[in-house]
Amino acid sequence: SHVNELACVGYEYENDKWLRDNRYGVCTRCKYTLWVITGREKIKWEKLDDFWKDKIHYHEMIDFSTEYAKEYLKEQKITDSVIVAKILKAAKGVPFHLYLSTEYFFQQIEAGINIYDIDFGQDYEDIFMRYIQYMNDDEKAIVYMMSCMGRWRKEMFYASNLFTSAGIRLTLERVHGLSFVKSTGNGEYYLHAEAEEILKKRCPTEIKQ
Repeated sequence: SHVNELACVGYEYENDKWLRDNRYGVCTRCKYTLWVITGREKIKWEKLDDFWKDKIHYHEMIDFSTEYAKEYLKEQKITDSVIVAKILKAAKGVPFHLYLSTEYFFQQIEAGINIYDIDFGQDYEDIFMRYIQYMNDDEKAIVYMMSCMGRWRKEMFYASNLFTSAGIRLTLERVHGLSFVKSTGNGEYYLHAEAEEILKKRCPTEIKQ
């Protein structure tokens, strides 16, 4: 069976309860069984139920080919060997990190930074926060809001008095096109798990409220 805890049917995170419930779930009742669950995002069972703490082990399959990464960068018109090497090092074999590093590269160019002076940071969180730092105030406010929303529809923003001007709506559309903003394909959106975690722990109190 296919399990999607973010599926747009029923209540959020209820779709996999038949599998993870600590009393009646299939995983719990089938003792002495090793369960292998694959997906693009880390499952959130440990956050939903303390029962799963120390029982789940993650193994990331991160080694996409260098050829794929170089081809992707070529499609983005990034061919300078020095820059390509820097981006590949920052991506560390993770597709999502590759896409963010590419967005960060173009963001830095727009900010007037010499391409050879661009610092891609030490790890994903480092480069992600550098990317957020160069956003304008409206963009920052929007991504921090998103980190607190779980899932949302664009209409939820449009209903707010803060999103009535044409300019802020254009900004909202632009943010929805970023690599770490994901679509369910059914009109709903959510943040990539790593991005959500980083933003949520840094979210200003006034936005959380």
